[in-house]
Amino acid sequence: MTQRMDSKQRKEQLMHHSLEIISRSGLRGLSMAGLARLVGLVPSAIYRHYPNKQLLILAIFEHLREHVFANIKEACASVQDPLERLRIILMQNITLIRHFQAIPRILLSDSVYSGSQESRRMAYDMIRSVQARIAKIIVEGQVHGQIRSELNPHDVAVLFWGIMPPTAILWILSNERFDVNRHVEQAWELFRRAIATR
Repeated sequence: MTQRMDSKQRKEQLMHHSLEIISRSGLRGLSMAGLARLVGLVPSAIYRHYPNKQLLILAIFEHLREHVFANIKEACASVQDPLERLRIILMQNITLIRHFQAIPRILLSDSVYSGSQESRRMAYDMIRSVQARIAKIIVEGQVHGQIRSELNPHDVAVLFWGIMPPTAILWILSNERFDVNRHVEQAWELFRRAIATR
């Protein structure tokens, strides 16, 4: 017998199981019927919360963006040093990727790039909004003399973002044998040396 849940609880359950499906089978493997079977509901019950797959995918993007933004907010609240903020954000987001294997599968999915304009726009907006927040931290580092002033903050933010997807891909392809922590620590040190004034 399916447990009665309020709308918020049900949406959280559907989000959790959607990410689980994507982690195993990619974005193309997610279907409303398959999701309904997994949670023990009839498909019409899913449609009450998400009228179609496209809206479910958009909700997933928003859910992941909220997690990434929460990491950035937490790092900014916990430390003042801009370089240390960047290091914390990198480590937190690598942990997030390990927790949600769906993230790299979504961002690298052909369904995103060849799918609807709305999916592409949502993925683009998510990445650009994260990069804008990273660029703001880089500007702070430049103002305080910790990050080289001649560097374009947005270019540095793209470079910073670029550490994460290859790391996630290697981790997934190696069946989680790839030493993510060691790699990220080394990548961070190379990145820090490249941008720091000292």
